[in-house]
Amino acid sequence: MRKNERLIGIRPYQTSTGDWHLELTYAYEDKKGEHHVIFPDVLCPFPMRAVPFPDTTPKAVGIYLRSCGFSIPGLDPIPLNMGSCQLAQERGNTESAYAFDIITNYFTRDMTIEEIEKELGYKVKIVSKEEKK
Repeated sequence: MRKNERLIGIRPYQTSTGDWHLELTYAYEDKKGEHHVIFPDVLCPFPMRAVPFPDTTPKAVGIYLRSCGFSIPGLDPIPLNMGSCQLAQERGNTESAYAFDIITNYFTRDMTIEEIEKELGYKVKIVSKEEKK
């Protein structure tokens, strides 16, 4: 079960076409450790070729930006693109993806052999490196 989910970083950057995109980094913890989930290429939800202005009419649900049709906060979908991630590349993943879920800090815990077997779903026998050969 995930806990302590939160947005921890936003990095804006400009593409070669002059459009602004965002790299979003979220964090959460589970029994394995602390994860970072990175969305490397999220389109900026605001228009780039027009100045948005709020629609504050009585019928407005939330605040709408008239020049683009996007709503704030997050009522409309925000397109995602595939991209690369420096943290993933540092760990050997050079593939592009829509998102990366990376454990950045593995938790350790004391466990008995019985607990390990229950977690794995099968029996284990602890042997030394010499015995394994």
